[in-house]
Amino acid sequence: MSDVVRQRSAPLNDFSGGLNNFWDQSVIADNEVPFLENLEFTPRGALTSRPPIWPDATATLPESNVHFDLLGYYVSEAGARYGVYTSPTKTYIFDLVNTWTEIWDHNATDFVQYQEHVIMCRNDGAGAIWKSGGAQIWDPGTSSFVTGNPTETIATMPAADGLELHQERLFAFGPRGTATQSIMYWSNITGEVDGSPEQDWRYWNVATSFSSVNSGDGQWITGLVAGYNDLTVFRNDSTYRYTFSNLPEEGIMAKVQEGIGAENQKCIVRYENAIIVLSADQTYSYYNGVFQSLNDQKVRFEGSEAASGLDVPYALSVLGARLIVFYSGNIYVLQLKTGTWSEWNTTTGFVYTRVVPSPPDVIDQALEGWTISNNASGGDNAIYRTCDHFHEGDGAESMQ
Repeated sequence: MSDVVRQRSAPLNDFSGGLNNFWDQSVIADNEVPFLENLEFTPRGALTSRPPIWPDATATLPESNVHFDLLGYYVSEAGARYGVYTSPTKTYIFDLVNTWTEIWDHNATDFVQYQEHVIMCRNDGAGAIWKSGGAQIWDPGTSSFVTGNPTETIATMPAADGLELHQERLFAFGPRGTATQSIMYWSNITGEVDGSPEQDWRYWNVATSFSSVNSGDGQWITGLVAGYNDLTVFRNDSTYRYTFSNLPEEGIMAKVQEGIGAENQKCIVRYENAIIVLSADQTYSYYNGVFQSLNDQKVRFEGSEAASGLDVPYALSVLGARLIVFYSGNIYVLQLKTGTWSEWNTTTGFVYTRVVPSPPDVIDQALEGWTISNNASGGDNAIYRTCDHFHEGDGAESMQ
C-alpha cells in the first residue's frame, strides 16, 4: 500500500455483533455497537444500508386523513394479487397498481381466503363473504347454492377480532372489551350436518361451537395460528394450544405458557417453521411449544411516542430474513440469519409491511412488500413500498 493510499484509508473495525443498547457501552463486546442506525449486516457479514421505503409513483389511498390497515393478500383464480385494505368504515381490495374496489361497507378486522371467497369478520356485527362475479349463497326456494351479490352477509358469524382457517373449518375469536374476548368459535364444515347442506363452512352455531379460554381472568385472545395438527391461541399475557381429532367440540385447550402472549394480532408473524411474537418488551420465537427470547440482554425496546397517540403502537413484520419490530415510534430490526440487531429511522411513518405472495414465474417478488404508515390519518395519502433488494424497473428507490 502506497503512502498516499494509506493516508486516505481508515481502518474499519469489526462490528459484526450488531447493536447492543441493553448494557453500558463500556461493557458490551468488542464487536458490538451501542448505536447502529439505517445500517445492517447481511447473512454474509457485509455491512450495508437498510432497504429503501418509497412512495408508490401512481397509487394513493382511496380515502384521505384516515388510517388504513393491510390485512393481507387475496389471490384470484387467474393468479392476480390484490391487497385487502381497511379504513375505519370500509374494506377494499387493491390491485397493487392503482385500482381500488370497495368490497364491504364495514371495517373488516380480519379475513381469510377459502374456496375462492374472501371471508371477513368485524368486531361489531356479523361477517360477510365476497367473490368477484357473485358470492355463493343458499337459496331456500331451490334448496341449492346460487350466485348472489359480490358481497353477502354471513348472518350466523359472531362478531370477531380475528379469523383463521384450519382443517377446512373457520375459527374466530371475540372482540376485546366484550364478554366474548376470551372465547374461540368455529364454523361447521361441508357435509357435517346430515340433511342440512346449507349448514356448511359458512354456518356458525355460536350456542354450542365454542371454547372458553380461562374466561374471567382479565385477559383476551389476540390471535390464532393454525399448525399441522393444532391451533395456537395467543392471548395478551399467555399462550394456549388447542388440539382435536375429528370434532372441535371434543378438543382440549391446554396452557403452554403464562406471562408470554402477543400484544395484538399485528404482533404475530411466521418465519420458516417458527412463530414470532412481541410480548411486552420482548420478541420470542415459538417452536414446538418452546419460547426463546430474541432480544434479551441484547436490545432494549424503547418507545419514542405515546402508544395511545398512535394508530398502530406495536407491530411485527418479516421481510426476507429480517424481523422488523415497530415499538411505539421506534423501529428495531433483527437479521434472523446472523442474530444481529440494528435500528431504522424513516420519515415515512412506517409501521409494518406485508410481503406480496410470489407469482410462480417471478420468484424475486416474494421479497417485496406494501407498507402501512401511521401518517395516513394525518394527511399523508401516499402508499409506501419496501423490498429486500433492488428490483429492475421499480424506479427511484431513494432512502427515506
